[in-house]
Amino acid sequence: MRVLAIETSCDDTCAAVVEGGNAVLSNVRKAQTAHANWGGVVPELAARQHAADWRGVVEAALAAAQTTMEGIDQIVVSVAPGLMGSLLVGVQAAMHLGALWSIPVQPVHHIWGHVASVCLGRNPSEIKLPALCLTISGGHTQLLKIDNWTTAKMVAETRDDACGEAFDKVAKMLGLTYPGGPVVSQLAKAGNPETYTLPHPLRGQLDFSFSGLKAAVYRHLQGVDEITETVQKDICAAFQVMVVEVFTKRIEAVFDLHPDAQQLWFVGGVSANTQLRDALENLCAQHQKELLLPVDFAYCTDNAAMMAAAAWHQKDAVKLQIAPMQPNPKLSMDVADLASVFVTVA
Repeated sequence: MRVLAIETSCDDTCAAVVEGGNAVLSNVRKAQTAHANWGGVVPELAARQHAADWRGVVEAALAAAQTTMEGIDQIVVSVAPGLMGSLLVGVQAAMHLGALWSIPVQPVHHIWGHVASVCLGRNPSEIKLPALCLTISGGHTQLLKIDNWTTAKMVAETRDDACGEAFDKVAKMLGLTYPGGPVVSQLAKAGNPETYTLPHPLRGQLDFSFSGLKAAVYRHLQGVDEITETVQKDICAAFQVMVVEVFTKRIEAVFDLHPDAQQLWFVGGVSANTQLRDALENLCAQHQKELLLPVDFAYCTDNAAMMAAAAWHQKDAVKLQIAPMQPNPKLSMDVADLASVFVTVA
């Protein structure tokens, strides 16, 4: 089955053509650079840009896969969570194409897409359940227990800010570029993490918290006469070290609580962070667990191919329809709830 997937939950306009759930024929992502001027995503600007870009992105994905809409068997679209305006554009696009070409549309939860990103480009035999899945991005920080492709148990989550957002805000305080993750991680390699002492939030608990880390960085910077390159490197190093500690300490505890989990999947935009990858790989080796990462950095950030992978695994649990849909940013990960996005027209 050949699927056209559309993803517009935040500020990246994405489309992909995927066959059989893991064979990626194309994966096109158009980032919105204007948000760098504001140090974060502006929801209304994001929605407007999606509306301007989605047709071109879909056409590019079809062309790269050397196919047309006649060769598409199904359309997949993310319906939650995310920015309402952005989600609406993607859903409207999917509905339009589905109605025009008489192709059924399958809604997918964005976090399930990240979970399924480890399947892309892999033999299905490499995926072993039950597994733990750590999802870290600009909007989400969650540790899930995956028993099957319709059931995800929340093991731990952030009580305030997402880790990726904290990277962005630290970068903004230091006068660095947006998004902050890549630049903070790069500068951290050349810094001295012992110059500044940052707190370990919620020590001894499973849930995450990053607002206190941001506040601690702010307080340190208030005592600095000038934010020099050395200050930037040392703050980034201290922040990076604490982020790594926060995740490794909690995951080590979770390994003891869920000994049946065979693998740890590390997904989301922050899974491109090489220092955190290395720390988790070492931790998994110590506990005889296997660490699975997306096979390509392109599958770490928001992308449409991962949505197609999730849809493939959930296709028997979700009724496909050619019908109006309404996205719901607060929709749970319970796959049965996806039926609620279809709207009955009198």
